[in-house]
Amino acid sequence: MNGLESEGIFAQYHYEKDRVIGHSSDGIGSKLIFHLKYGKLEDAAQDLVAMNLDDLSCEYILPSRFWDTICMWNDDLRLRDEMVDSLRKALKLYDVVLMGGETASLPHQLKEGSVIWDGMVYGSEYDIGRHRFFIDRRGSIDKGLLLYAVPDNGESFGSNGFTFLHSISYRKEFTVPCRVYTPQMLEARDDAWFFAHITGGGYRNLERILPDNLDAAVELRNIPDIFKNVQDKIGFSDKKMFETYHMGSRLVIGTKNSGSIMRIFGDAFAIGELREGDGKVFVNGVKLDHY
Repeated sequence: MNGLESEGIFAQYHYEKDRVIGHSSDGIGSKLIFHLKYGKLEDAAQDLVAMNLDDLSCEYILPSRFWDTICMWNDDLRLRDEMVDSLRKALKLYDVVLMGGETASLPHQLKEGSVIWDGMVYGSEYDIGRHRFFIDRRGSIDKGLLLYAVPDNGESFGSNGFTFLHSISYRKEFTVPCRVYTPQMLEARDDAWFFAHITGGGYRNLERILPDNLDAAVELRNIPDIFKNVQDKIGFSDKKMFETYHMGSRLVIGTKNSGSIMRIFGDAFAIGELREGDGKVFVNGVKLDHY
């Protein structure tokens, strides 16, 4: 591995002699608190799977192996075993194998009742030429490219921005698990000039794709009511909401083949296009801050 240089936007990858290797790591943050108190571990496991597999799929790489880390304030073996079992079952749905992980009891570092759950995914592709084509095409996008969004599960908040939700009354939407987009993303690679995973940072994630001469102009017209309800309670501006939450759709796709994207995802819908500009993201006419 020495001397290898990693590239990537939503995950990291590098080329070896006969294949491309990809890897990514993410957790589900304080949403886990809601899952443990009100929800199900199966849903928490699905969130962990979605955060990692979808990031890697944004780099056009098939996920295949997974590791996790569980940090607890005490040594709760029953909870640990339930978490691992639920993760193994969630990964099996996507033909990803749980290879192992680490569990740590940290009573001097975590407050009572605290649990942290993180993951790391690995994948590979053996057609280097095809992968380079996808990456090169993403690096040469131009104005007029259409933007399509794909809804998350129900009124799911994804797994980001939960720090701001603990001050308001629990809503069932807080434990709705993330949709896992990976199978459709891998099917749609030929028709996706880019995938953008709308997680931490909200729609500013689109800026990570943009060249210096293009803006992303997004119009969100079908925002689930739960986001407006939460906005009223936490006092966020529209701009702050767009910079924090996915507002109902956790995946944005840049494409010239909208028919194929709509066929593969079923519920994808147009939200805008790329225009001449200087690398900025606008949502409903609001300019977002630099990522």
